[in-house]
Amino acid sequence: MFAIAIKLSTAMGFGGYIYFEAKNQDLVKHYSGKFGASMIPTRLHGYRMEIFEEEAQILIEKYTLEGDLNVR
Repeated sequence: MFAIAIKLSTAMGFGGYIYFEAKNQDLVKHYSGKFGASMIPTRLHGYRMEIFEEEAQILIEKYTLEGDLNVR
């Protein structure tokens, strides 16, 4: 799912940058360790995270996608 979001972000001109909200602290640790995600300090949601362009590129190279997403 992250690879799809990153591909859409790239196609829309955001360089692969994405942000999202993890459900709990265990997922925060998982996303941080496995995907290089970082916490975003905010009062709105305790587990808001982001993946920057460099980490996004690594994920796209690792998790290739079949087909085109037809992004306009």
